[in-house]
Amino acid sequence: MKGWSELYADTVVAEFPFAPEVSPRRLEGREALYEYLRSYPAVIDDHRAHSTHRAHR
Repeated sequence: MKGWSELYADTVVAEFPFAPEVSPRRLEGREALYEYLRSYPAVIDDHRAHSTHRAHR
């Protein structure tokens, strides 16, 4: 996620107007964006491990 966040300007602003109460609604700066996203790959892997999705053939 570090490389991905480095694609953004130092002054990036990310807004999440529909974020739940426990999550930030606004991030300011590249480093804040990185800190927010750095564990995202683990979240995706965790979701895949617990997915109940089944493909029908």
